[in-house]
Parts: sequence; structure tokens; C-alpha cells
Amino acid sequence: MGKRSLYDLTTIRNFLSLPIDKFDNSDDTYIAEIAGKDSIAAVLEATQKFNINNLLGIGIFHRMLYGNWKEPIENFDFIKKNKEILGIKNTYFIYLDIKTLFDQLIMRNMAIVQKYFQYWSPCPPCHLLFHMIRIPIAKNYKITNFITGERKAHDEKIKINQTSKILSLYKDILEKEGINLIQPLKDISNDQEILNKLGSNWNAPESFKCSCSSNYYDEDGIIPFEYENIKDSIEKFYYPLFSIILHQIILIKDIPKKEWIEQHIKKIIAKF
Repeated sequence: MGKRSLYDLTTIRNFLSLPIDKFDNSDDTYIAEIAGKDSIAAVLEATQKFNINNLLGIGIFHRMLYGNWKEPIENFDFIKKNKEILGIKNTYFIYLDIKTLFDQLIMRNMAIVQKYFQYWSPCPPCHLLFHMIRIPIAKNYKITNFITGERKAHDEKIKINQTSKILSLYKDILEKEGINLIQPLKDISNDQEILNKLGSNWNAPESFKCSCSSNYYDEDGIIPFEYENIKDSIEKFYYPLFSIILHQIILIKDIPKKEWIEQHIKKIIAKF
């Protein structure tokens, strides 16, 4: 596993094509979402509640991100440097490049979601895709626990992909796939409380940004979409689509071809 602690961008195909060494005990091996400060604070919080001997951090990169794209790498270094204090025996990191899937599953389907669900924002399905794209790796290592830094509020700011109901929906969906989604920061809204958890040794790197940020606010700064529309789009379209693709990835150890994806999109829409 150590040889595959990749700090450069890698694809699902490249990663899954490598020979793997199983962890000694997958029960004490956890996958952690690695992005900004919240994801690191979530790991710190989880180590106080769970016996985490092996931690596999997974960063995600797609085409809309810009700025310091190495932020997840630099943030995971904080975990590595403090792993003994945290009680973590082994740490590993991979950085997945999913820009092709992002284009085909999120951006490509704008009109479909607008047509059938009367709303569109890339953020809720993108967030779900980030969770679910880690599943083939989890299945490879028989890992069932994911740690994420999701929060239902960020000071006064509400994110459409991290409301309380949406976070519960993600958890329910991951459970269907055999994954326990651990959200230790879910009820923390105050940014200062997050910084307190990180402690005085925390030195935040420059963050990367997303071109889609705040796309869901109208001219008055209000989110005009109804939760039920978002929920329906996820349950009836995105989750079925992502699930089919994930199981195909597990089977062929690669991303399905564009034509294959488009055929399954039509099959899903036919059931509406």
C-alpha cells in the first residue's frame, strides 16, 4: 500500500490496476475525505471516538477547481505529522482526478434535471459523486467507514449541498452501499469552533476554489430551490446513475465509456 500513497493526481483506472496489499484489519481502517480545514477537523474528532489504526485519505479533483489544487495534499500532511498523537498507526493518501466523470455526470445533465425536476445546481450531485467515487476503492480494501467534514451550516452561510436534510440523505444513500458515513462536525456551525479543534499548530494553506461556488443564490442571496426537487433529482436520477456506474467501475476497474453512460441515462429517464 505504501507504494501507492500517491501525491500526484491519479485516475480510478490507474489506481485499481495496481496490485494491492490488503490491510491487516479492515475494521480499524477508515477512509477520510480530504479537502479543506473541516475535513481535517473531522478526522481529529473521529480519532477521539473510533479506533483508527489505518487512515486512507482521498482527495478529489475536477475541472472546476482552481487556485492551490495541492491544498488536500498539504492538509493531509498535518495528519501525517500528528498521527502518533492521534493514535493512527498508518496513513496513506491518494488524489483522484475525476474531471471526465464530472463532465459526463454533472455538467452534461443540466437540461435533463431542469426538465424533469425544475431546478439545477451542480453542487448536491457533485457532493454525492465525491462520496460515491470513493466506494470502488473502499470495496477494494473491504473498508466500510468514511469520515467527512460536512456541516449543516458555516457561520451564517448555508450551502445547498450541506443542509441538514441533504446530509441525512447522503448518509442514507451511502448506507445502501454498505458504507457508514461518519459526519462528526454535522452540528457545528461556528468556524471558530472548528479552528479550536484544529489547535494552535494548525497552519492553513492557501485554499483551492470552485468556479461553481454560490451558483445557487439568486439576486437577493436566497436559495430559490425546494428541498423536495433536489431530493427527487438525487433519488430518482443521480443516485441510480452513480450506483450503476460505480458497480461497473468495480467490475471493469475503469470508467465506463461515454456511450455506455448515455444509454443508462436514457434507461433511467424511461422509468420517470
